[in-house]
Amino acid sequence: MDDQTDAGDNFLVGAAIGTGLVARAVERGQADFVLALNVGRLRSMGLPSISAMLPFAPANDLVMSFVEYELVRPTSIPVYVGLGVWEPQEVLQRRLRQVAAGGLAGVVNFPTSVHYPPEVARALEVSGVGFSAELDMLSRAQALGCRTLVYVKTRDQARRAAALKPYMVCVNFGWNAGGRLTDLQPEVSIDEAILRARDLAREVRRQSPRTLCVIEGGPVVHPGQVAQICVEAGMQGYIGGSTLDRLPIENAVVDATLAFKSAGSARQQERAELGVLLGRAAEVGIRGRSSALTDSLFRLQALAENQAPLLVSGAPGTQRHAAVEFARRCVSGTAGELATLVVNDHPEPQLGMRLFGHGDGRQSLLVQRDGQPLVIDSLDGLSRRWQRKLARLLVRGMVTPFRGSRAVRTRPWLIFLADRPLEVLQQEGLVIDELCELLQPSEVVMPRLAERVEDIGEIIQDLCARLQLNMRFDDSAVTVLQRHAWPDDMRGLRNLLERLRANGCAGRIGAADVEPCLGPAGLRGESRSAQNLDEATREWLVAALRRNRFNRTATAQALGISRKTLYNRLRRLGL
Repeated sequence: MDDQTDAGDNFLVGAAIGTGLVARAVERGQADFVLALNVGRLRSMGLPSISAMLPFAPANDLVMSFVEYELVRPTSIPVYVGLGVWEPQEVLQRRLRQVAAGGLAGVVNFPTSVHYPPEVARALEVSGVGFSAELDMLSRAQALGCRTLVYVKTRDQARRAAALKPYMVCVNFGWNAGGRLTDLQPEVSIDEAILRARDLAREVRRQSPRTLCVIEGGPVVHPGQVAQICVEAGMQGYIGGSTLDRLPIENAVVDATLAFKSAGSARQQERAELGVLLGRAAEVGIRGRSSALTDSLFRLQALAENQAPLLVSGAPGTQRHAAVEFARRCVSGTAGELATLVVNDHPEPQLGMRLFGHGDGRQSLLVQRDGQPLVIDSLDGLSRRWQRKLARLLVRGMVTPFRGSRAVRTRPWLIFLADRPLEVLQQEGLVIDELCELLQPSEVVMPRLAERVEDIGEIIQDLCARLQLNMRFDDSAVTVLQRHAWPDDMRGLRNLLERLRANGCAGRIGAADVEPCLGPAGLRGESRSAQNLDEATREWLVAALRRNRFNRTATAQALGISRKTLYNRLRRLGL
């Protein structure tokens, strides 16, 4: 063994391992030596450590094969070979010579009788295969120039081992406890381990002061426990078996497997949640699966479930009212007709009296809707005076009637509508800053049709069903519709269907039927030349592919066309 294990002040760490992979890993972790034991090999096969004491495989054959084919090449740190004494002496002697000639550091008595109960250990001793035979084997190894490491558990074993003056003695506390796949309990506690280690180390050093004393097994699982025992008992190192080649791998593999399992389960859960979300949206006439739409719907659902003050903004035709109904259906206990206050239907000051009540006894709509949703359409139509009172309501949960002095407690679920984003309304001075600060975290902007063109095929077929129109739009028609700018959003789609019906179109609808109804300025972009159309189509397809992570099947489904049609278009455009 090299100088790294000769320095008396160094704390040594050895690893009893069963695979070349772990050997390389512990070397990178700066282990000082490794032990090639049958127990490590059996652990790597999925067996518990205690199986090393049972006839699962010829122990010495297993270890020598492991050393020769898997262990020597991957590691440059000293290797100790564990040999048992249950084979003919000439065979064992041949193995010792093989260890000495192979450049290995030394020999360990393992499998060892010290792991058996005292009665069994005595029977093995009488039969000539007990601890005395192990010491004899180690003595012969020393004669061949090998270093020796002796496993001991009792004071008598420590005394007899010290007489051999080995390089190292390992005080073993039994099989390692811990891990998720075993329920083995330690033989001794940490305090008992400290006392045993101190006692046995003192016995060894009395006869062999230069012998290094290390610990292994039992309750020692964490580095802190190693430090506690070694410092208090004066030990010089630690040998990790299960703690280095079973527990880390076991825990890592369990965690990684659970992570992948959870990822799959999470994906299934997401799909299930998406199905519920889209089903609820379809009930109120909102169709589509684009990320622009589903992001808005998921946000609506989350805000609705908390009954947070809600602002649904979006251009006319973006289904704001349907979105409000969707939000209401996300909350239990809010069935029935949705109460809506259209601001422009109430002149001042009647609007204030309707909202906040009057000192003469006329009740406030805000009080009537305590705990229930109330839609205010639209936010920017409210005067600054009423906006301030609504902001105070959101903060305090109380309203003061118009020309009244006594505040009334109420908590309606306020849902505001606006045809432009809140930021724009604030910049134009149409909404006060105080109310903007309260509503900004709960604003949901409904996407325009041009932002979710992949939904158009599904939307228009749903509209046909609702309007009882016998029209089936083919891929060419859907492609034309997806390239259209749709300045009027859903209203533009309905107008298109009315024009098609007026033109007598029915059955299969193609591009030739659709294009005349869209008008000369219908396409996004200024020119309808073939070159510009191809460029627009290319940009549209690339954007759709990017949204679907370049999965062609998912992209085709999102665009409402067949995979073959998508492939042909990509090929024609050089994509």
